[in-house]
Amino acid sequence: MTSAKLHNALQVMRRFSSPHALIASGFYSGLSPFASGTTGSLGALACWFYLRSLSLMPSLTTQCIVVLIVTAIGTYSTARFLASDLNRSITSRKPGDPGVVVIDEWAGMMLTLISTDPPSLTYYAAGFFLFRLFDVLKPGPVDWLQRLPGAWGVMLDDIGAGALALLVLSALSHFVPL
Repeated sequence: MTSAKLHNALQVMRRFSSPHALIASGFYSGLSPFASGTTGSLGALACWFYLRSLSLMPSLTTQCIVVLIVTAIGTYSTARFLASDLNRSITSRKPGDPGVVVIDEWAGMMLTLISTDPPSLTYYAAGFFLFRLFDVLKPGPVDWLQRLPGAWGVMLDDIGAGALALLVLSALSHFVPL
């Protein structure tokens, strides 16, 4: 990376140093110049994998609490970010849901990966694929949730995609060893 590119990257990161921007951007994973939603989902997957591999979330209850906390803090931070001057200065393909906001992908991806058994790498890969599929296609209720105003629409469509992915993944794992 050239020094000019590094300098520009550091400038962008400085703009996102407020707690709400840092959280809304999925701890900078949303600043990826391409496929920020996929990058955010990978960041969440890596975080979940790390927490599970350290046995920090052994129970279903603990995992659900983590998802609820990420969703609550993510919704609050997204609302604050959407109202910020920083958000107004960003050009986005999706009005009301800027691509840099990926904490919603974090919450949805984490919801997808909830499991009672220690997940395998195949389980993680299938969960990632299903979550991204439902997040992009936005079938039925996921699309309806996206239409909610403000941070609720930003966050809840990904929660819906995560719930659908979790249902399919759970059903699939009963028939195919993952």
